[in-house]
This record gives sequence, structure tokens and C-alpha cells, in this order.
Amino acid sequence: MRSLTVMAATLTLAVVALSGAAPGGSSNRLSAPRGLTPQGRLLWNFEALLQQTFNRRIVSASSGLNGALNFSCAGWCGPNAKYLDYEFTFAGARGSTLHVSKRRYTGGTWGNYPRGVLIRGHLVACNAKETRFLISWVFRSMASFTLGCGGDPLGWPTTPPRSLRPMRLRPVS
Repeated sequence: MRSLTVMAATLTLAVVALSGAAPGGSSNRLSAPRGLTPQGRLLWNFEALLQQTFNRRIVSASSGLNGALNFSCAGWCGPNAKYLDYEFTFAGARGSTLHVSKRRYTGGTWGNYPRGVLIRGHLVACNAKETRFLISWVFRSMASFTLGCGGDPLGWPTTPPRSLRPMRLRPVS
């Protein structure tokens, strides 16, 4: 009987540890837990941003321009041929360092494998200056959701190229 009680207590502690919740505490943290890898912190921040944006534990995504993954629908969305349901890894992720950019994704790529991760058609910015954006690598040989931050998909610096800036005409003397 004692061994059964010890096993039940051990199992309970293991479940609490895996869920990220502290015994007697809340699992809603304001930042990523200590000990996460850089990939884990990025996933935590992405899920916190999804939770903040949609305020739901069920979010759906569809594939858009250049294969970009567009999280655009709160709840179970259909048709299933268009939408994928996202299953959260972290319970109660909060306090994202990422934000939804004002820029809509209009095309461009990050190379051969990466694709953009969007929220309602907008790029997800990894930094305040919006020079780096959230991407996911797609490898046809494996199923994964590997996140990273890449530069501008159009290859532009923070200011548009000179050829796209308005020209100022000077009077000829």
C-alpha cells in the first residue's frame, strides 16, 4: 500500500513538472520558464502571442502566399482541407517578446526551406525595429514545427531602397 502511495505521489509530481506548473502555484507565467532552450523560448513567446491575440486555447492556421503559415481563426475552423488546428505545447504562456507587425505579408521568401509565420495576414516581428520576423522551417523529410527569426522577406533594409523613395525635384538654374 505504501509503495502505491509513493508511486502515485511520484506520478503527480512528474505530471506537474511536465506541465510547467509549480505545486500550489499558477502556470500562467509572465515570461518563459528558466531552462528552456532558445527554440523553447521562441515557441513560448509565439504561443503567448497567439493566446494574447485570439484569447483562445484553440487556434487554426491555413497556408497562404509562398507557403506562409497564417494563424487567422480562433477555434476549430473549416474546411479541414484548408485549416490546420494548432495544439499548444505550453499551458498558460503569457508575456510574449514578439508582436504582430503592422506590415501585411505581400510576398518574398527567406530561402529554400523557411516560410513565414503570420497572424491574420501580418508578419510576426521578433524585434521592436521590425527587421527580423518569425519563420518556420519546412523539411519534407520530417514533421516538425521549428521556429526561427529571419530578416525581411523582401530583402529590404529598415528603410526602402533609394529607387523606391519619393524623388525630390530641384529647380534647374
